[in-house]
Amino acid sequence: MRRVNAGLTSFGFGATNTGGGTGLSGNALATLNTQSITAGGNYTVVAAGSATTPTLFLLDNSVSGSLGTSQAAVRFVNLAPGAANPFTVFAGVLGAGAMIIATEIAVGSPTTFNTMASGSNAFTILNGHDIVVSGTAATLDLQGARSTRLRSFRRRRAVSS
Repeated sequence: MRRVNAGLTSFGFGATNTGGGTGLSGNALATLNTQSITAGGNYTVVAAGSATTPTLFLLDNSVSGSLGTSQAAVRFVNLAPGAANPFTVFAGVLGAGAMIIATEIAVGSPTTFNTMASGSNAFTILNGHDIVVSGTAATLDLQGARSTRLRSFRRRRAVSS
């Protein structure tokens, strides 16, 4: 984790230099320019797509409201650029009381945070009408009042601190 000053900033993605890993060695494979960062904010920069021509996204990890002692905040992000990907996410298993969390998730746009019980939760994900993930459990580890980790399908590990 690295602190960035508030205001407008840009991010680059590529090979790191060998002198400590805090800068790029050579040209960036992708850049995300003039992003507005707030003081005390919590963000994640994600690289998605192909390794040679990635697309960068800046995700704001702010959770509005508060979480109970046994709750976690979870959201999903479509990180499959380059094609129409109308993903729908359900909490639970289809046919067994699953509830829709989000529909038609746009590339790079996270869903709103949903409050869930911490621990094992099943999720079903559709791409159009095709089941991509069926009732797969994901463990939501409560990391504090406003921070969670979720390992999910086809997405990098999202880490909030």
